[in-house]
Amino acid sequence: MTYSLQSRHAQALTDYSRALQLKPDDDTFLESRGFLYVTMKAYELAIADYSRAIEVRSDNAAAIYGARGVAHWLAGNHTSAFDDYSKAISLNPDLAGTWNNRALLQLKHGRLKEASADVERALGLRQDRGAFFDTRGHIYLARGNRRAAISDLRKALSLDPSIEESRATLKKLGVLK
Repeated sequence: MTYSLQSRHAQALTDYSRALQLKPDDDTFLESRGFLYVTMKAYELAIADYSRAIEVRSDNAAAIYGARGVAHWLAGNHTSAFDDYSKAISLNPDLAGTWNNRALLQLKHGRLKEASADVERALGLRQDRGAFFDTRGHIYLARGNRRAAISDLRKALSLDPSIEESRATLKKLGVLK
């Protein structure tokens, strides 16, 4: 299973599939193969594995719904992504990343009030994630609050210098070179 970590996707896929032949209801293997499928951009296969994992394991359903929401989003199924994020949040309202993912989806569809509420919830749970400040910065920008947007995008980069969207937006605003 360490092949997945080494980006040896074909070998990891073979191993997960063999493991699932032996234990078809093993939620850990289903989740792991689902994640691998997302990495490989095989979103429909990921959705199928996550769906099966939800069926066989209810104690971790919130996290699996969140992961399936990501696969739906990447596959372009925004309504299904929203539904999965909402289900995950209803099962476990402490999933900060899922609040942020739903905020991004709300932002993408112009629902700025809802996006703001979701990202504030994420930030209320975790202040150490640059991605959350990036999201809020882009919401501020969409609302016309340039100063607050710049502040949050800078904060995002200070927490996580790898967030290219924050960097690109700050460059576009003439704040970064």
